[in-house]
Amino acid sequence: RITEPDDLNVLVYRSPRATIRIPELDAEILSGDDSKGDLTTIEGILLTIYDRLDLFLGDPKVEGKINEIRERLSNVKESSIGLTVIVEDESGMSRIQSPKSVTDYI
Repeated sequence: RITEPDDLNVLVYRSPRATIRIPELDAEILSGDDSKGDLTTIEGILLTIYDRLDLFLGDPKVEGKINEIRERLSNVKESSIGLTVIVEDESGMSRIQSPKSVTDYI
C-alpha cells in the first residue's frame, strides 16, 4: 500500500507471467505471450497505466472511469497515497523491494 511519497521509488520486478492490479483504480497490467518482464518503480507502474488510458478513449462506456483515473494520477506524487499495488505471479518470481510489502503464497 502506498502510504507516503517515498513509496513511489520502491523497485518492482514483474516476471513475464505476472499481473499487476490496483483495485482502487480498477486497473491492471496483464501478462502477455510477448511479455519479457519488467523492472520499474511504483511510480513507473502508475505512469504506465496513465499513458495506456488513451487506448480506451472513444468508448463511451468507460470514458467517465478513464477521466476519473486520469484525474487521480495527474499528480502521481500526491494523489497515489492510499493506492494498493498487487502483483499476482504464478511463478513466484516477481518482487516488490520494500519492507512494507506483504507476500501471500497461493
